[in-house]
Amino acid sequence: MLYFSRPCVSPALAQPKGDGGADCEIPPAGADTGTSEQRRTSVAAFTCLIQKVIDSGKCRVAPDYHGPGAEFYDLVQTWQDDLPYYLTWAERQGSPILELGAGTGRVLLPLARAGYRVTGLEASPDMLSILERKLSGEPADVRSRVTLLRGDMRDLCLNSRFCLILLPLHTLSHLLGYQDRLRVFRAAARHLVPGGVLVADVELGRPEETRTAPPAPVLSGVHYDAQRDSLLLILTHERPVQAPRPARHLELLYLTVDAEGKASLTTTVCTEELTPVEELRRLMEEAGLKPVGLYRNYAEEDLREEDPTAVAVARKPR
Repeated sequence: MLYFSRPCVSPALAQPKGDGGADCEIPPAGADTGTSEQRRTSVAAFTCLIQKVIDSGKCRVAPDYHGPGAEFYDLVQTWQDDLPYYLTWAERQGSPILELGAGTGRVLLPLARAGYRVTGLEASPDMLSILERKLSGEPADVRSRVTLLRGDMRDLCLNSRFCLILLPLHTLSHLLGYQDRLRVFRAAARHLVPGGVLVADVELGRPEETRTAPPAPVLSGVHYDAQRDSLLLILTHERPVQAPRPARHLELLYLTVDAEGKASLTTTVCTEELTPVEELRRLMEEAGLKPVGLYRNYAEEDLREEDPTAVAVARKPR
């Protein structure tokens, strides 16, 4: 455990014992940090300190989307801009719908509330447990429209066929290697009815974007957890991976500070692999799907060469 005092880091933590402990130069309690330069210095010192704690091994490490990664997911992931787009496709295609990587229900629950029958596949038992708990609080008619399954999307083998299959919010990035991705696209094609549609939100990135990364964690969010009466600080640390395929190793650091100033640090780790545009086209074609469009946003504007993400839409031939 770490202990913070108000309004800043306690002296014992600010000067950790060991090699280079004093290099972080934490401002003393009550120090003036009013100017932008002083604030930058304070943030740099804070992230330096966090890095030292990580290097010391004195923090919990968990796989992404398991344990703490699942516990904090809904506090961190509040993205909703894609929901109207998926609802539009649901209106076009109708039920049933399959979501691959359903998580805690960010997309699945709004679809079910809108009257669609939805099956959600999720590999993480912790994420699925949270989704089940949420679903139990929904009206009976919503619950009746939802089927939840735990499983690996690469091994998808169901008796059902779907009018619409969704791969939202860069889910594809967690599949490492072309063959695993092709397995998923082929499985999706098998589970679509003729004329059914696959919609995938894909992180393209560019190889040059992975060559540099901040040398220390970057503070990326601050959240108040009312249920636990605690403050959650999220820090992100990216490291580029160039071989064999462009990717990034991502650490999400969760620093929780309770009402008494006691803090704990947890880190979740994962590798996210980028998808070149040509590979995305190849995946659709080799899976037997007909590309409908590659778009730069949910307004379906044409994809540009410099765009870091794409919305891919493909249809199973009738």
